Parts: sequence; structure tokens; C-alpha cells
Amino acid sequence: MRVVVRCLVVLATLGLPLNVWAQNTAAQETTVPGGTLMLASYIALWLLIVAFLVVLSRRQSQVDNDLETLQKRIDDLLGVDEG
Repeated sequence: MRVVVRCLVVLATLGLPLNVWAQNTAAQETTVPGGTLMLASYIALWLLIVAFLVVLSRRQSQVDNDLETLQKRIDDLLGVDEG
């Protein structure tokens, strides 16, 4: 979960300069052809990024669970007590 939050913070930080650039460009041009398409593209991109992060987070959770199970098995085989 921490990885997801860190990635979102980095992505949000990277988006700030793009916003400033877009505002400067918009000030120079009064019309944007294909604005709807551009908006749809940005929404699709963000949905893909969020979906990727969710999948990555789930896989990380599975790996963590597998490592914990493996550690317990090793401890059982070696006769190591927890504590």
C-alpha cells in the first residue's frame, strides 16, 4: 500500500509542470481542436496507471504472504521458536 501512495505522489508531482505548460499554451491559443479527445486520452491514461498500481499492489501482497509462509516452513524444519 505504501508503494501505491508513493507512486501516486510522484505522478502528481510530475503532473504539475505539465499543468503550467498547458495553461501557457492555452493562453496563446483560444481554440483546441480535439479537446474532447485529449480529455478522454488523459482519463484513459490515468485509469491505466491506477489499474497498474492496483495490480502491482495485489501482487506485492501475494509475494509478502508467500514469503511469510516460506519463513514459517523454514522455521518449522529447523525447529526455531518464534519470540
